Amino acid sequence: MDKLEELFGRLDKAMDRAAGILPKEDDGEPEDAAVLTTKKRNKLQTQTFAYPKQRKMPLSDANHVRSAMSRFGSVKGVSEAEKKAAYKKVLAAAKKFGVNAFGFMAKWGKKYG
Repeated sequence: MDKLEELFGRLDKAMDRAAGILPKEDDGEPEDAAVLTTKKRNKLQTQTFAYPKQRKMPLSDANHVRSAMSRFGSVKGVSEAEKKAAYKKVLAAAKKFGVNAFGFMAKWGKKYG
């Protein structure tokens, strides 16, 4: 299953590059990666976060949505119900900002979708 997940992740990146979302030379971050300072983060409304109670994973722009999708499995200190709600919020944000979520859905959709 890990190989399938890896393939979906690679396919997701390739599709993002083809759509112009990621630069051709992928150095890990898009060139115009948004910087969210502490001041800006503190001004965000609570519902802007995938985990609003803990104010974890801001979903304020496409770059942060991609970051949330890549770090989704590493979040600690949240319940399964919170993860399920966060999954739905991340998908909604991906749709809003035009981010390809195919790999994310393939990896997490069965469990939280």
